[in-house]
Amino acid sequence: MQMPRRRLVLAAGAGLGLAAFGVLVSAQSVAHPNTLAIVSEDGNNLAFQFSLNVPQVLHQLLSPSTPLPAFLQNYAHMPPAAWAVALQKAKAKLASGGVLTLPGGRPIRLQSWQWPDPDAMAQSLKAQELILQMAEQSRPHLDPVRVLARLQTPGPIHQAQLQLPSALYPIEVTIKTDTFWLTSQIPLARVTFP
Repeated sequence: MQMPRRRLVLAAGAGLGLAAFGVLVSAQSVAHPNTLAIVSEDGNNLAFQFSLNVPQVLHQLLSPSTPLPAFLQNYAHMPPAAWAVALQKAKAKLASGGVLTLPGGRPIRLQSWQWPDPDAMAQSLKAQELILQMAEQSRPHLDPVRVLARLQTPGPIHQAQLQLPSALYPIEVTIKTDTFWLTSQIPLARVTFP
């Protein structure tokens, strides 16, 4: 049974004043999973609407072998120029791994990625760092962040194979009324577009 969702603004903590981050969190014991809704805008244009746990995804993209607390400590406090380079690296890795393979074996990468402001993403790492310092049973979690991508094909798409970067796994994917999970054990799915 899922607890009712309610919004909280984090209060000051560890002398940093989380309220300054303006980060909303939900009071649930389990972090929000990554999700993706794929919307067909017309026969050959698809919109990919991601809802991501940004600290978790960036951790997997940039330094998966580093424990999460150490990753947050290193990346949340980088100088702006170093953060911009790290973020660009993460974005490139994510963009290179999202592929829709059309019948006949023609792969098409997701394009036109739209990310939140880099400062907001850095603030989410700082907020996650402070959340990890709280007692586990009372830990809130960050709300997911919206990331968008698009894909245009030469003609209408009816069926294809979807593969996403492993940094997003597990991820719940929805296409119209069909919902399924992609995980490290099930990294590919044949999808049908209405």
